[in-house]
Amino acid sequence: VIVLDFDLASAPDEVGRVSVPAELMARIARAEIGWEGEGKFEVCGEGGKPVVGKDRQRCVVSLKMFTQEGLRPLDPPAPSEQVAGARRVQVTVVSVKHLPKMDMFGTC
Repeated sequence: VIVLDFDLASAPDEVGRVSVPAELMARIARAEIGWEGEGKFEVCGEGGKPVVGKDRQRCVVSLKMFTQEGLRPLDPPAPSEQVAGARRVQVTVVSVKHLPKMDMFGTC
């Protein structure tokens, strides 16, 4: 997940990135359809260093994840067929805390 700032006069600047561990994403993708969970992840900048906010605390993103059935266009299951197979994970940013201070041009 890429965290961007908001600029009025120019394109957004990258604040940092959040990486969800592959093992965790694999477990979420295998979860039952309808599973929902929320977690906090640290935002990292260049070189994997934590992004520090204007309050000198580490920047944190809260993500909500929801497991859904994978898309199967034009191939709906028969009424008696058990649904199994592909999954997709919907990721929603719930909040971001301890962002760095922006300058007058929007650069962090």
